[in-house]
This record gives sequence, structure tokens and C-alpha cells, in this order.
Amino acid sequence: MFHIPYDKVKHGLGADILIPNMAVKISAINTLYFHLLRTSAGLPAKAPLFAYEDGQGGYRVLTKKVFMECYDRVWRAAGIPVVPYGHSFRI
Repeated sequence: MFHIPYDKVKHGLGADILIPNMAVKISAINTLYFHLLRTSAGLPAKAPLFAYEDGQGGYRVLTKKVFMECYDRVWRAAGIPVVPYGHSFRI
């Protein structure tokens, strides 16, 4: 469990996020560790949780648009129908 300082419902009160761990290689916990230790290890402490290096010495915040564009490319390449945008797919 970890605390986020701001959320959609409680705003500045934040929320506690519970991530259940499963004994599989691509569990949510393993994926979060990979992100923190590999893809965002060089980011400043003030960077948001889902930020990534921009290749120019800075960072960018992962947005829904960027996330969905990435997955659209993956799904199209695999011949899988694209998930419609909206509440049916959440970051």
C-alpha cells in the first residue's frame, strides 16, 4: 500500500492505493518495481510517479493520450482490436 497526495475524489486529501501482489513474473508489484528502478531511476524526487525520461535530460508526465497511443500501436501490430477511449480503460 502507498499513499498518493491527490486523487480525483478526495482531491488534496489523497488516497491509499493497495496493489495486490501475485506470484507471476508480470505482477503489478514487479511492474512498479521495474518502473521505479529502471525507467525512472534517474528522475528527480519531485517527479510524479508515472513520469519518464524525455531523452533530453528532463522528464515528461505520462498522460492518458500518450499511454493510449503506445497501446494502440502495440494492439494494431498484434492484430487486436483497439480499446475505445473513455472509462473502459484506465491508467
